Amino acid sequence: MGAKVGDRIWDRPDSRFYKRRHMEEAHAFYVRYGGAAIVLARFIPILRTFVPFAAGVARMAYRRFVLWNIVGGIGWVTSMLWIGYYLGQTSWADRLDKLIFIVIVVSFLPLVFGFLKRWWTIRARAKSGVATPPPIPLPGDESEP
Repeated sequence: MGAKVGDRIWDRPDSRFYKRRHMEEAHAFYVRYGGAAIVLARFIPILRTFVPFAAGVARMAYRRFVLWNIVGGIGWVTSMLWIGYYLGQTSWADRLDKLIFIVIVVSFLPLVFGFLKRWWTIRARAKSGVATPPPIPLPGDESEP
């Protein structure tokens, strides 16, 4: 779905909530870390829904997406089966709700740290007067940087 909607999103003019620069950053992210993002998103509940759509919009290669999606699916299912098996054999399985809460909190920590790191970087650039980096060229762009 992201790939079908993606072209219309790329062609939109900048607005209050949409900036082409953000799309270019997302594309660069998926070129560099796309496989890891697809696999790790399986383990973070909210991202499990959003990341595949964003990968399509950011023009991640479909074959690469499918490969990493299968790897992530196998890893997620296998890990959940083994975790469930071992937790079912423990004496503290009746306190499972607390463990699930801890897992959810820990799974969001990388997102929080990533957001804070990005925020601090942007803030430091703004204070030092350093210009933002030039946009990343996309496949199919005719203009030279």
